[in-house]
Amino acid sequence: MLPGATVGFKVKRITEPLIRERADKVYLVIHSLDDKAVSYLEKILKILQKEKYLKVEKRAMNIWNLFECLETYKKIINDEEYEGGKKPPTQYE
Repeated sequence: MLPGATVGFKVKRITEPLIRERADKVYLVIHSLDDKAVSYLEKILKILQKEKYLKVEKRAMNIWNLFECLETYKKIINDEEYEGGKKPPTQYE
C-alpha cells in the first residue's frame, strides 16, 4: 500500500486513513516549504512518526503546475519501482 496525500488544513483527513489501513509508506505533498500548510505538515508528521511501520516522505512542488506535478509523481513511481527491484534507475526520461 503506497498512498499519496496532499497536505492541507485537516490533519485527521490525512492521518486516520493511513493509520487505519496500516500504510507502509506515504508521500506527503506540500506546495512549498513556506506554505501555510507547513504547520499542519508538522502536526501530521508528529502523529505519523509514532507509527513504527510507516515510512514518511515529503515532497514540495507547485501543485498548480500540471507538468511539475507529473514530473514529481513520475520520479516517485520510478524510485518506487527501483526500490522494489522492478527496473534499474534511469534519468527519468
